[in-house]
Amino acid sequence: MAGRQGIPSLGTAPDAGLESLVAAPSDGGVSVFWSLSGGRTLGRWRTGQRGAGSIEAGAGERSDPMLAVNGRGALAAAWIGSRLGAREHVLWTGDGAPGRCVGAEGRDEGLSLALAGLAGSWLVAWDEEGPAPAAGNIRAQVATPGPAGLLCGAQHTLSPPAQDAADPMAVALPGGRAAVFWLTARDIDATESNDTATDVWGVLVGPTGAAVGAPLRVTRTVDHHFGLGAFAAADTVWIGLRGGGPSDSEGRGDGGEVRAVRVDVGPSGLLRAGDLAVVSDDGANPTGAPRVTRSPAPGASAEVWWRERHGERVEVRHRSLDASGRPVSAALPAWVEPAMAGALPGWVDERSQPWVAQVGPEGAGLVRFACAAPGR
Repeated sequence: MAGRQGIPSLGTAPDAGLESLVAAPSDGGVSVFWSLSGGRTLGRWRTGQRGAGSIEAGAGERSDPMLAVNGRGALAAAWIGSRLGAREHVLWTGDGAPGRCVGAEGRDEGLSLALAGLAGSWLVAWDEEGPAPAAGNIRAQVATPGPAGLLCGAQHTLSPPAQDAADPMAVALPGGRAAVFWLTARDIDATESNDTATDVWGVLVGPTGAAVGAPLRVTRTVDHHFGLGAFAAADTVWIGLRGGGPSDSEGRGDGGEVRAVRVDVGPSGLLRAGDLAVVSDDGANPTGAPRVTRSPAPGASAEVWWRERHGERVEVRHRSLDASGRPVSAALPAWVEPAMAGALPGWVDERSQPWVAQVGPEGAGLVRFACAAPGR
């Protein structure tokens, strides 16, 4: 472990009603947001500050906070709010109402959000009930700072009209664009298998929030895919996911494989996707969703991190990818002290040090570490 810094006011995080916590690099430091059960505010803190602050979020329950920094270093947060039977998503850049974009949601459950920082704005994407024949679709909106507050742009539908689309993930690209990926369920022909498969689709999104080019089907094999994570460079996105066989189409627990795929990005859209590469070992028992970051290994293009269950113990493992999205190292354990409790890194900094937002019995904190070789 290279260093740890506790988060003020969360010294006894598990006992304080902590519902969720998210951290992201911001303007040379790290910003942290969290939600506590029963509170009207979201907590916020930035490294270098002596005490924590808060955002007035209003009455009702909040969940799934997330952060994004745009190309000018400005921070935005988004979350899902529920009150009086209504659900909404909120994108925030200030303490007052002029700094919010709020969208009412038709779904009473299952709403998912994604957030990415563009050149001078932010893109928020979400899933909602779709008009027939779609059972669900992916929508997106760009919010831009204006002279009188936040300018909430037009909402755009990104997924094709006949899809059952859900669970978006957004990743920022250089030049003010982003890529949004999602999952879509489809029935398999009864002559092949009596089941449902889940594909990964994606589309390039421009500065206004509208799609650029046609959506791309990323996965091309009959299988069940879920748990998306991504890391982007100038013209490439590396995606990590979990996959289970068609017979496990409803599975979200342990098992299956951790996989990775490279998606190419061009000026007119997503160009093509490579073949899926398996990054977990044969017989492994992965759990949860993987995460993809900059690689701490010299010469590698990206790093996939995931959890594996070994009896009563959960280990974090990681593996480097080359420029084509193929593994270039063995699946290595991340040698972190047990108090990390299986937390995955949120990002890898310019010094090749992974950062983790840690929540344990001793409280919440930010941890950075260097991966050591086995046996050290």
